[in-house]
Amino acid sequence: MKLLNRVTLVLVLLAVMSVATACGGNNSPTDVAKIFFEGILKTDASAIRSVICEARRGGVTDELVAEKREAMAAIDTSDLTSVTYTYNKTTSSVSLGGDIRISVNGLSIRVSVNGLIPEGIPVVKEGLNWRVCPLYPMGG
Repeated sequence: MKLLNRVTLVLVLLAVMSVATACGGNNSPTDVAKIFFEGILKTDASAIRSVICEARRGGVTDELVAEKREAMAAIDTSDLTSVTYTYNKTTSSVSLGGDIRISVNGLSIRVSVNGLIPEGIPVVKEGLNWRVCPLYPMGG
């Protein structure tokens, strides 16, 4: 009977782990890069912290992100569907493509995102999750 209980417990734990892995976690480099980039544009500290690597997470403060809010106010974040994300396994980074709309003094233009982060968004695997891990601390 004890063996049956142990087998049942192991099977339940395996089922829970597989569901947690499938439903939770950041399973692709492009997903975390998208959350990070949109978090930067929308000045969303929680979104940025949710995908940034442990080594850089402490540097993403609400105050730091709030400082960037005025500079980001000109960017129209209502439609970011044209931005593309491509993972480069060799460099372990995600490059950006497409464009975003920027409005300044009533003039609205579309700007390519290719040159915003020319080296791409660096990503690493931490445990089961992909994370964005900038080479330098944010804000510094």
